[in-house]
Amino acid sequence: MHIKKYIRKTAICLIAIATGIMSLTACDQKITTFRNDSSKQDQESGTVTSQYKKEELTTENITLTVWESADGPDKWIQQAGEKFTEIYPNIKIEFYEADIANSFYMLRTGEYDIPTADLFGAPHDRTAQMVESDIILPVKDYEEVTTNTLSSAYKHLFYNDVMYGYPTSCETYALFYNKKFISEDKIPDTWDKMLSFCESFPQNFPDKYGFLFQCNAIYYTQLFMTRDGNQLMSGTAHTGLMTKSAIQGMELMQSFIPYFPENAIKMTLTDYEEAFLQGKAAMLINGPWFIPPADASEVEYGIAPLPAFGEGEEEALSLSGVRGMFIYKGTKHPDEAAAFAKFLTTKEMQELRLQLTGALPSANISIDNKSTSAFLYQLEHSYALPNSADMENFWAYSGTFCEEIWNGADAGEALAKYDRYIATGSTEGYTPMPSGYSTKTRTADSSTDSESTESE
Repeated sequence: MHIKKYIRKTAICLIAIATGIMSLTACDQKITTFRNDSSKQDQESGTVTSQYKKEELTTENITLTVWESADGPDKWIQQAGEKFTEIYPNIKIEFYEADIANSFYMLRTGEYDIPTADLFGAPHDRTAQMVESDIILPVKDYEEVTTNTLSSAYKHLFYNDVMYGYPTSCETYALFYNKKFISEDKIPDTWDKMLSFCESFPQNFPDKYGFLFQCNAIYYTQLFMTRDGNQLMSGTAHTGLMTKSAIQGMELMQSFIPYFPENAIKMTLTDYEEAFLQGKAAMLINGPWFIPPADASEVEYGIAPLPAFGEGEEEALSLSGVRGMFIYKGTKHPDEAAAFAKFLTTKEMQELRLQLTGALPSANISIDNKSTSAFLYQLEHSYALPNSADMENFWAYSGTFCEEIWNGADAGEALAKYDRYIATGSTEGYTPMPSGYSTKTRTADSSTDSESTESE
């Protein structure tokens, strides 16, 4: 169950807890994250200083190949690599761009045309798949890593009580808004108000859009299904798809279709980001990685929480995640790769990542960035996906599901097929959702919709 907590001037920031229960630290001029394990806190200052300790590594000249994404993480790896080489002059770090959502598939299948990774970035929910595919190594010196990082970050990188990844950042998303089109006090705080805004916005700004999100990505579309704290995936269960909150959420999402670009279902995240940066959209749901390009643009923007499902109700839940650095089992330099991964979790390297990417830290560092602070608030209303083996089917079918919903499919049927696919890898034998869950009823020929008067 999602529990809404309050913001106060001194609190503890617990990032990306899978149950969706989050706390926030807010100060007058800066936000400081604290370790949520009191036995490891510095009681006098409230912070922990991490100092990297040089290890006994190879004296041979070697190169470690790192796979990570572009647009921020690339610069971070490169600059962190330079600092690592200052400590170990014989070890060079070489960066290669890779899609972190698919990097482990590339290693598992051998289908890639860049040098093989010694270590690579990946989201936490891929952990079980990577372990079962036998392509990653357990974390070396995990006690030191867990000392340097937030437990709410590293806990998601354990599988069967073994830690497999080094947490490098925490992520979620919120609502970016263009101050040219809308002021902070006018931002819709409920989805009904957001829909009304989308209806009226083109009257004053033709050929522009009031509100956008990546409609072909379950990462974003799931937020519409989170009323009453509903979670799509929790542990090894996937019953969050077969709920009233899920079906009504997908019907709500479908109501935004008329106010999106005609090719919205084919647009990439970059396409959506460009629309916002070019002043073609008043609001866009996106993550902290969007802060650097937004800062570099001419757009005067702000960041707000996601709208609520109704007056007096809680905000929609975003997904939160942990990005980890994993050691490829085929590396010829496991100790050196582990040393660099651990180096990335230190306070100094986490501060560098925040500076370069805007990503939320996995370590205990001070934050005085207003934009980042907004994401810390949204983390209070988020939940993390499990790192179970079910996630492979969850992601594999997600694109098909989103496209079905966007093309007007019956939400109950689409959700039931998705749920069935996660459990079995096939949609055969699915059982449609009860019609009483819907806000609409279908006519006999399923060609029109009408408002339902059925009670819950």
